[in-house]
Amino acid sequence: MSRAAFALVALLTAGCGLVKVEGPSGSPVHVSSAQPGNEAGPAAGPPSESTAAWRAAVRSAESEMAAFVELATKPPKPGDTSPDQRVERALRLRKSEKLAEIAKNCAAKAYDGERTGEDLRAANVCPLLAKRDALMVQAARAWADAETDRRINELSQNVEKMKKSGRASVTDAVKGRNKESDRTYILSFVGKYYEAVGQPPSEELLAKVDKVAEGREAALVELAGSAKTTRASARDAGAERAVADLYAKRQPGIQIQSVRMIDSDWKPVRDSLGQILRRYKDAEVIVKAKSGAYCLAVPASVGQPYLGGGNYSNVYGVDEFLEGFPTRCPK
Repeated sequence: MSRAAFALVALLTAGCGLVKVEGPSGSPVHVSSAQPGNEAGPAAGPPSESTAAWRAAVRSAESEMAAFVELATKPPKPGDTSPDQRVERALRLRKSEKLAEIAKNCAAKAYDGERTGEDLRAANVCPLLAKRDALMVQAARAWADAETDRRINELSQNVEKMKKSGRASVTDAVKGRNKESDRTYILSFVGKYYEAVGQPPSEELLAKVDKVAEGREAALVELAGSAKTTRASARDAGAERAVADLYAKRQPGIQIQSVRMIDSDWKPVRDSLGQILRRYKDAEVIVKAKSGAYCLAVPASVGQPYLGGGNYSNVYGVDEFLEGFPTRCPK
């Protein structure tokens, strides 16, 4: 073998990754067979059957699986939005056929030993899926309670607005608002959720509704007690009858104590050219609240179109108001 062109005999040394090279003198020289940055490693083979099966399961129901895990592991906290949507999602996931199939495969150990390196690992998800029904019932109940709390807070905020404005709803006065009606109102939104999980709302939650109703009633009585009675003007039988008829038609069951005219004289309404369009008077309807020791003084405005030549129609138009001011009822 010449020195200029010596033969290289490469032999991988067992366990050490070395190459044996015969140099010009015939003495062995050992060098690494790997180039810098390309160190030899085990060859990547195809995923195991369990890993491939789990990846297919995740692809088939990834959004449902992620939502399920979130609902199963994260209870409601203050400030969370759309609790009603989360209740409905939990109820849907409770009946998900895709999750049921994956849970069945989990129980059959089809995914044991999977190695995906992803967040949704079979080792984490399968134990939750084994308790899917109980976990989704628990989640639905928790988010139903959160939605109930949200509705109760809305009621409470409405009471605070009423206190600040000094005005109350005519419809509420006519139909009556109390603890029972407030509970019925709240359950009209959330009752279906509790029925779906077979559990009633707690009395602790419903006691919050009662507290709001008590606060509203106390505020109404206080406002009524401090109200100043509006001084009535000259009566107008036709106008008073028109006002009473309209409110009776619009608010079935209304208890009208009286209609008082606030204006004695008609006030004209003119267009931009100064032409008379109609005339009107302001009035006030005293309405007895169905439940509660107070009345409402409800504004009203009654008018007549102008026919020309100094004549007005004998037909009255009445403007209806939806809120009134709590006041003491006439004795």
